[in-house]
Amino acid sequence: MRSQIVTLDRISDALALLPRLGGWISAALILVVLALITYSIALRYFFGTPLEWTEELVGYTVVALVSCGLSDALIRQRHIAIDLLTNQLPQRRQVYVALIGSLATLAVALVWVWSTWETTEFNRAFCLYSNGDLEAPIWITQVPLVIGAGLLVLASLSILIKLMAEVSK
Repeated sequence: MRSQIVTLDRISDALALLPRLGGWISAALILVVLALITYSIALRYFFGTPLEWTEELVGYTVVALVSCGLSDALIRQRHIAIDLLTNQLPQRRQVYVALIGSLATLAVALVWVWSTWETTEFNRAFCLYSNGDLEAPIWITQVPLVIGAGLLVLASLSILIKLMAEVSK
């Protein structure tokens, strides 16, 4: 029994690696946003030549950083949670409530993967471009959503496996 729990913990930790990498990517993208905004401001106020496309690119980058960072926040339990009632439950029931919550998160993440994949594939097939100054292919701007959804699936699975190991103790 103990070896099964250790195996489940190892599987959970392995599944959590990519979502944690998503957190690092998210942190790097914050620096990219900072650099883009600083560059745009410098060009506008010091050289009088504003860049028209930076606002659109910053918007896409913010979506990417949120989407990639979501799974890391879930793994590290840094998301918003209301635990007023669940903290009053016995420890064993708290684990079951967390298990239900993780199953719900997994279900939402799977729907998110499917819907973003379908939308991205549709936009790629029809060669749609953004309306802004960047005129970026829309499907490329939506790839981070697919990646973020996939990372959320992995994070949910990691948490579920860890909770199942705790239930089986």
